[in-house]
Amino acid sequence: MPIYGSMFNILSRNISTSTICNQIIKLTRLRVVDNSEIGKQAMMEGKPPRCIHIYNKKGIGYIGDRVLVAIKGEKKKVL
Repeated sequence: MPIYGSMFNILSRNISTSTICNQIIKLTRLRVVDNSEIGKQAMMEGKPPRCIHIYNKKGIGYIGDRVLVAIKGEKKKVL
């Protein structure tokens, strides 16, 4: 039985799982889901936008909150 346990540990190391995170904090990478040209270009280049400010008093945003993002060297306020 110890061989099976150690073999399971070796095989499971290659699998990375994480929980779904709906929170947005500063420097979070975001995924662009609209049809804007700047968003398409950023995602194609592999440089997704990053959150640089959250417009609420909690400091933690959720999906649907207004945030300020940096995308391709520009600052954009998004929902």
